[in-house]
Amino acid sequence: MTLMTELVQSLSERWMPEQVVKSILDSGFVERSRGEKKLLMIALPRHSYSSMNSKFAKVAGLDKQLKVASELFPDVKAPKSRDPDALAAYAVAMRDTIRMEGSDFKGNRLTHAERKVSRGRKGQPKMMPNGHRAYNKRFRFLARLEKHIATRATTGEMRELAMIAKSRLASKLDASMVKDADTACFVAYMTAKLNKRSIFTFGEQEKPYDEIADMLFQRLTPKTNWLAVAYVHPAPEVLRKLSEKQKGTLLGVWYSIMVRAAKVLDREAKGGGIDLKELVVQRGNDSSTWNEAAGAFNKARDGWMNSLYALGMQDMLDAFVPGKALRLMAADVVYGHRAYGSGLDPNTAVWAALPKPWEVILHEVSCTRAMVEEACAKHGAKAGWLAPREKHVTTYKPTPELVHGVVISSPELAARLKQVGYFGGPSKGPVKGFVNIAKKMMGLTVEVDEPTEQRAER
Repeated sequence: MTLMTELVQSLSERWMPEQVVKSILDSGFVERSRGEKKLLMIALPRHSYSSMNSKFAKVAGLDKQLKVASELFPDVKAPKSRDPDALAAYAVAMRDTIRMEGSDFKGNRLTHAERKVSRGRKGQPKMMPNGHRAYNKRFRFLARLEKHIATRATTGEMRELAMIAKSRLASKLDASMVKDADTACFVAYMTAKLNKRSIFTFGEQEKPYDEIADMLFQRLTPKTNWLAVAYVHPAPEVLRKLSEKQKGTLLGVWYSIMVRAAKVLDREAKGGGIDLKELVVQRGNDSSTWNEAAGAFNKARDGWMNSLYALGMQDMLDAFVPGKALRLMAADVVYGHRAYGSGLDPNTAVWAALPKPWEVILHEVSCTRAMVEEACAKHGAKAGWLAPREKHVTTYKPTPELVHGVVISSPELAARLKQVGYFGGPSKGPVKGFVNIAKKMMGLTVEVDEPTEQRAER
């Protein structure tokens, strides 16, 4: 596999930054200066493997169900695409053949007399075998299939939002957009940094743009496809290199993602039970769905905000400012911030004071620049609400092995802890604590990030 193929493949997966660096070094591509190669050498993998999955969870397919559908309804043409809309239209076409108007087995089935009248109606395919059992089989199958299609559409949407929440539009890039090695190296490394898992800490999460990302960015040339770079790094200096049409296209793409994420947040909020003031997780909350949607919304909001400024349209914010979408936090994390730091992030108070982002985007509730400025000034929030964030180059840090956010000394220990179920719910094994496991494994230690006085990035 060539360097280009490897790096483009990594954009839709979840490689560690060290894996990307190894691919670059193994290819011999970085030979322009000894300094560049020396910088990359510090990021070579420390372990031969990682316990963390290198791919995002896939959406379950419908191959088995669609095969049965073709057998039960041979006169209905199967769709070529697995797009949710195409699958829904396919289900509707199959419904028409048996005049199925509802999914309730007791209340919506046709009687024998009704099925007899419906057979061979003009303009419709002849109904499948008219026997009672044959009709019931098709009715039940379609009811189940439609549930599968709806579930697949929802999980597919959430998978895409989860990927956007981590690495912006990286998963949308392909070989047609990433044609040169310099671009491939930068977008692959930046994607890997963005995809890193969060660490359980009362301090700040590591910023993704580090010295290696900056070095690879400086290698980019005027021939670079800057639109591809903007997909993963929509910084002002990148957007300045785009055409007005490209900036406008990105503005629309980012906003459409904000709308999609806002719909999920709106649905979850209407479901009730969510603490919309302090955002502490309550029993029964689907925090994964909320946090993935909030993460995607914020990534899209940053890209949209940057595109507005790049187009000189920032005056729009005078009358229309969708706020940030904050994530739900576990009660122990909230306690840690209050016990070891100076309380919750001031962004939480700004969030509570302003109309919610889905209200602004979906329900036309007013949120203006003046309202945001007043809330930020009152609660001491500074960055990200009304202007592009400042970029800082951080020092490279090795990617730690994690078990649900807790730093572990080795992938072997991480694999063992995952196997027995620690940090992710009730233990599946007899051992009473992860420290006991560590003691049983010679030479291995467990480290949890020490609390700091800084607030976690929200």
